[in-house]
Amino acid sequence: SIYLLYVEIKGIMREDLQMKIGPGGLIKLSFPMLIASSAIAISTNLDTLMLRYFESDAIVGNYNAALKLAMLLSFAITSINALSAPQFSKLFHSGKIQEFRSSVQFTSKLITIAALPILFAVGFFPGLFLSLFGDGFENARLALQILCIGYFINAFCGPVDLLLQMVGKEKAFQWIIILSTVLNIVLNLILIPVYGLNGAAIATTISISVWNLSSLIYVQRKFGFWTNSLLGRSKPPKN
Repeated sequence: SIYLLYVEIKGIMREDLQMKIGPGGLIKLSFPMLIASSAIAISTNLDTLMLRYFESDAIVGNYNAALKLAMLLSFAITSINALSAPQFSKLFHSGKIQEFRSSVQFTSKLITIAALPILFAVGFFPGLFLSLFGDGFENARLALQILCIGYFINAFCGPVDLLLQMVGKEKAFQWIIILSTVLNIVLNLILIPVYGLNGAAIATTISISVWNLSSLIYVQRKFGFWTNSLLGRSKPPKN
């Protein structure tokens, strides 16, 4: 779902900017987005691939069930971001910075509110939701709870990834995603042999958290506001 969102974003960017920068500039602009979306596609499947190398098919199946449930938290951000992308781009490139900030923070608040009930339901009753997949998935309860933390951080930080794409900071986001993917690989190699599916869940959660929190801090330093207003008031951006 995250990968499909980036495909949608690139389509929006193409329509919005093609007349302004021409085909050559559009290719130059889109290349970092291609790298970032490729790294995301790799990172979101990395834990399952590496877990399959170290563990049995049954363990991989349990982990996939936990991952699918945890990713329910990302549905809100994916759908809301797809609707918000044109507005973000229009406000920013029109110079309506205050309206742009308000729109971003409202979107973040909406995503957080939508994700909270899912977090509490799945996080506090993991066994109940895992039972929907049938018998034998009980040992994925802790992994599910760990993954829920990572995906809620993703929701709480708001549309930081989308924001960086919309305001011309796609290269910065590209490097954030690449470094997070490398971290994910290293952590999976270390943690899966010791902790199994829980190790994969820890590696994924840390990687998601690093990606989102790094983007969040970058946005605050460059533009002077937190994407989620619960983190504090706006401050002048640092040059």
